[in-house]
Amino acid sequence: MHFFQTLTSFILASTCIGAAHALAVPDNNNALALRSPGELEARSNAAATCTLWTLIPNTANLRASCDTVDHKPHLTEIPISNCVANRNGGLACQKNGGAGGSCVFYDIKFGSTFFAISAHCKDDKGEIVTTVNFDMNQCFSNENGNLTC
Repeated sequence: MHFFQTLTSFILASTCIGAAHALAVPDNNNALALRSPGELEARSNAAATCTLWTLIPNTANLRASCDTVDHKPHLTEIPISNCVANRNGGLACQKNGGAGGSCVFYDIKFGSTFFAISAHCKDDKGEIVTTVNFDMNQCFSNENGNLTC
């Protein structure tokens, strides 16, 4: 399913179920699945409370729709560099890591329990190292609808 189809389905599903305070999000197969408030409260990581992950074109910024404490979706954006470092071509979670200056990020994969990204980064010799499906869920968290480290 394309991003805009998913976004449209998300908006329609959220509108239809708004009174029930549940949230429709893509599951592992990009099919929309409902999350109840109790399920959201039981989860604390970004993958569990954010969806519609997108790389902003021509930047190293992430955008996502993250749940607030009152279970409303909030569109948020953050530079990957705020939370991820390039360590000799490999990615690592680190506040103010600066990976956006030496890495090109691509291929986001996400579901209700995971959020991964792939990247091409320069190592200390200037050669390109490829990392596939780095677990970004360890680097980012959701604070009342806003992505943080």
